[in-house]
Parts: sequence; C-alpha cells; structure tokens
Amino acid sequence: DIGGTRIAVGVVDINGRLVGNSLAAPTPARDGVDAILAEVTKFHEVTRALSPSVWRVGIGSAGVFDHDGSVSSATDILRGWTGTPVRARIANATGLPVITVNDVHAAAFGEHCVGAAVGFDNVLVVAVGTGVGGALIQGGHLVQGTVGVAGSIGHTAISSSDQRRCSCGQVDHVEPHASGPGIERTYLELTGKTTSLREISVAAREGDRPSIDCIELGAAAMGAAIASAINLLDPSLVLVGGGVAAIGDLYFDPLRKAAL
Repeated sequence: DIGGTRIAVGVVDINGRLVGNSLAAPTPARDGVDAILAEVTKFHEVTRALSPSVWRVGIGSAGVFDHDGSVSSATDILRGWTGTPVRARIANATGLPVITVNDVHAAAFGEHCVGAAVGFDNVLVVAVGTGVGGALIQGGHLVQGTVGVAGSIGHTAISSSDQRRCSCGQVDHVEPHASGPGIERTYLELTGKTTSLREISVAAREGDRPSIDCIELGAAAMGAAIASAINLLDPSLVLVGGGVAAIGDLYFDPLRKAAL
C-alpha cells in the first residue's frame, strides 16, 4: 500500500488473512519515484525472507493505473508519480508477477471480499488521509469507470471562502478541506499555529476548542460530499476509513450529521 504518508506491506494467504504482522514506514513522497520504489523493494526483501512462499505482489497506490500497470495520472502528493511504470519496475526488482490498482479501489475490493462490506452489493468507500479518495462497488463488482477514476469523491466541488487549491490543481474541492493536511491548515488559520493532525486530535479529546472546531469543519465538508454521493448513487453502505477517520467520534459525529 503506497500512500502519501506511509508505505505499508503485509503477506496474506489465499483467503485474505494476514500472515504475521504488517510493516510500515514513511513514504519518501517528496524524494521522487526512485526513492519510493526503492522503499517498496526493500519491504519486499524483508517479507520474502519471512515468508519464502510469496508468489505474487499486489500494489495499491495513489494514482490511476493503465492496462500495463503504469500511472496514467496522479496528483502531486507523490512527486513525479504520473507516468511511472510501477508494475514493470517492481516485477523486475522482485522477479514476481505484479498487479497494480488504485489504493482506494483495492481497499473497496478487499472490504467487499473479506471485510466490512461482505454481503453488501452497492457500497461507497471513502478514504480520508493525506488526500481523499473513493471507490464504488455496484452489483457486487468494483467499478473502475471509463478512465479509472470512479468514486473520486475528494474532487467533489464545494463552496468556500478561502479558495484552497487541491492536490489536483483545481480550487474548492473537498480534499483540501477534509484531508489531514486540510484540517492542519484550518487549525493554522484559526490559531496562527502550525501543528500535526495527531496533536490536534489529542488536544480535541482534551477539550481544546480550536482543535475541535477544525476537526468538525473538515468532517462537515466530507459529510456534505458524502451526502451528495448518497443522493446520486443510493448505496446500501458507506464505509469511511483512513488516517483521519482514526480520530473517532469527534470526527464521525459531525460527519454523520452533515451526511444524513
């Protein structure tokens, strides 16, 4: 799993069960393609030593992949990612067959097969972290869309007063308001102080009003986008995950209020 903040890896069996512990490290997102893929290869070498029977590599990553496993488009969260032949480079480095897919599409498929979406045929999955991604399960199948961007709820347009620029280059999308960096920016605007989402979350649990306010504003923006998606898609289940969702009820309560 290659994300904007961290790279995570694990070995799973044919039934989707994790074998041993998963591993993670920060993504060298600003260091470019070679640094990112070197980190993935290093992880592979570690897991292969622990589980010699590994026979295939599956990669879920930010970005849109074409038929040959290259990144056809991506935001600037991962520097230089557009055009990267991820499948070919990791296959050459590992000597194994490689499958590549957008990370949130991979998450949605996993949840549908072995997770919280088992038994639901129409599902909207939303991942709120460094960016905001989405994916759709309809009729029990993952929907890719014409160019592979189905479910991209983070690029839903919203109205705001500060004209924030999204990672895709456009302004007034939900992502720069609802993502982790978006909440951090709101905190800076409210307080004049720079701090991390983790510190904001801790302070909010202790009752700090500015921290609570910026979490609620981000959650409300995300909830409004989800409300529009619900009206359009009529899913039987909406799953929200990602690093920002780990804040818990302080995030989910205002999100549900805005969405429902």
